[in-house]
Amino acid sequence: MDMIQITLSDEQARAVAESTPPVLVVNSQGNTLGQITPVDQEALVRALMPPEKWEELQRRMSEPGEYTTLKDIKERLGW
Repeated sequence: MDMIQITLSDEQARAVAESTPPVLVVNSQGNTLGQITPVDQEALVRALMPPEKWEELQRRMSEPGEYTTLKDIKERLGW
């Protein structure tokens, strides 16, 4: 049997992504249909990204360097 795919609305997908697993799935009558365990986003990104890109991303995150305040950005933009 092939796995079926159910497409969630953007709102539903966001709720699943932001939830603590597992997420209970019910029908319109409130009957339990199953559970969803959200994908580990970091693991997914890491699996899809070339190792050298992942290492560069980790390096940049650990050495953020200088930052600019929102006030400075607004001043530069003339806001």
